[in-house]
Amino acid sequence: MGKHQEKGPAAQRGLRWYITVLTQTFPNWVGLNFLFLLTCLPLFTIGPALSAMGYVMEQLVKDAPVKLLESYWSALRARFLPKMAWGLFFLSLNILLITAVWYYFALGGLLLALAGLAAAGLLLLWGVGLHLFPALTWPAAPADALRSAWLDFLTDLPASILAVVIALGLIAAQLLLFPAAVPLTLTVGAVLPGLVLAFPLRDKNSPFQD
Repeated sequence: MGKHQEKGPAAQRGLRWYITVLTQTFPNWVGLNFLFLLTCLPLFTIGPALSAMGYVMEQLVKDAPVKLLESYWSALRARFLPKMAWGLFFLSLNILLITAVWYYFALGGLLLALAGLAAAGLLLLWGVGLHLFPALTWPAAPADALRSAWLDFLTDLPASILAVVIALGLIAAQLLLFPAAVPLTLTVGAVLPGLVLAFPLRDKNSPFQD
């Protein structure tokens, strides 16, 4: 094995890895994106939908044989009630923090400091969330998942912040460029930020690591 390097996605780094993973099974990614958007439309189902998307994403990244609709639906049903609460909690915190950023920023003056604190809280929420997300894709998350996610966030702070900024930037761009960005949203608008968040920091041998 010695000097021969693996040529698959696992041997690659950074942007090249994302391009390879997306292009190898592009129709599956588009289908997964559509299923996720469809199943999280009621909003209260965002937790189970994210968990099911994460599970199928992991299978696609591993290049495992996937029957997309069957795998997604099975994962969604298995995780529906267990993941409902954390999904609603995460959604509520996002709405609260985003509203605070917008409100205090609009007021200006000294209240810009409060907008900055709310923005920092949003980065913290997503930073811890990106490390928590892999565990939440399992049917039953470990009891210490939140503590482990917090420690991982602090350990990989620069990379965590970078992943969050890129993912939030992709989501914000789709909102700001609506309706021009609708084709992107309907194809890979959800799975691309998901890939940025879920996989670079999955482990120390991640493709994102140098």
